[in-house]
Amino acid sequence: MLRFIVRKWLLLSTLLVLLGAWWLFEPGDSPYEPADPALAVRGKRVAAKCATCHELERRENKVGPHLVGVLDRKVATVRGFEYSEPLRAFGGTWTRDRLLVFLRDPQATVPGSRMVVSPMNEVELEGLLVYLESLE
Repeated sequence: MLRFIVRKWLLLSTLLVLLGAWWLFEPGDSPYEPADPALAVRGKRVAAKCATCHELERRENKVGPHLVGVLDRKVATVRGFEYSEPLRAFGGTWTRDRLLVFLRDPQATVPGSRMVVSPMNEVELEGLLVYLESLE
């Protein structure tokens, strides 16, 4: 009899936990919701332009600093890369929004920066950011 009660209690508690989790994390509420796969593919294609100057998959610098883990990294802090004075003075952290503004027009955002970028539309920029987020 005791085994029966314990089994029912475990089943009931498991159901309550699952219901609570479902209630707390309804679809669309999670900040970790996966990105649109097509956007990520487009972002990887766009990132190929960046690979001319930046390493995307290894922590090695080229003409520009590597981009592994760029999101949420402090600006101008990659070891072994010599940043321009204006970019060092820009300071702060590369948040998603800040990086988006910078990539739209690096020279307008940080005058004197050595960063140049090929023109991108908003969909390409969004895809690039999705791809960069995956480079942790």
